[in-house]
Amino acid sequence: VMTFLLGAIAAECIWKISKDTENILLDNYRSLEYVRDMMSIIDADKPDKQMVSEMQRLVDLQKKNMTESMEDSATESLSKMISEFSESSGNAVAIQKIRNVLYRIYDLNMAAISAKGKFAANSASGALITICVLAALCTFIGLYILVRLPKIFMRPFEELKRGILELSESNVASRLNIGDYAEFRDVADSFNRMAEKISEYRKSAIEDLLISKKRVEAIANSLHEPIIGLGADKKILFINDEAASILNLVKDDSVGKSVIDIAISNDLMRR
Repeated sequence: VMTFLLGAIAAECIWKISKDTENILLDNYRSLEYVRDMMSIIDADKPDKQMVSEMQRLVDLQKKNMTESMEDSATESLSKMISEFSESSGNAVAIQKIRNVLYRIYDLNMAAISAKGKFAANSASGALITICVLAALCTFIGLYILVRLPKIFMRPFEELKRGILELSESNVASRLNIGDYAEFRDVADSFNRMAEKISEYRKSAIEDLLISKKRVEAIANSLHEPIIGLGADKKILFINDEAASILNLVKDDSVGKSVIDIAISNDLMRR
């Protein structure tokens, strides 16, 4: 969009400058050509009727090409003077009047060319400034997108990484929230289903372990011999009523404690 906008504005500016230049070439330069040709005719030593007719033709063309203010009155005056001009008069005053009107038309068109040239130059400068400002703006926006876009794309990957790490740390309650990233929604749904299945499996495994533990404790409590179950770290996993009674221990408080710590204050446990 930014490239298209920059190109469209640049094309519009160039088109406007081209139209201004075209107007100068089509309008004012033609008038200058007509004036030049008529000057050549009146500068002839003895203008004949054919030359006067050619001048009238040029004046008629000039009437169709008038673009500047006061050019129409000068052209009308020129037309009348040429109509009254004859080859036999040799009137130097009439020729000078025609010459003066031609100079006037010449000056009007030269002034118009100069003004339009300045306007075209100003238009070109304004177009250059506009294009430069827009190019700078597009560059700034492009750099901003260049910096921000990877972070936006990385959000779902960071969320997925966080979920995997939490799941690896046995946080089975972890769930992914991808948000509006439709491309990653299937991945998030699959991950959440996997986490839910792991949570269900873990809950089922814990329930099985608790049932087994209760079964072992029930068997141990049914025996009259004192029985203590220890883990590899010498901590009490279970203790039956007979052992708790002989050792003078509170059954529920003893589970999870180290027998080494208990033996410090319990002689029978120490033996």
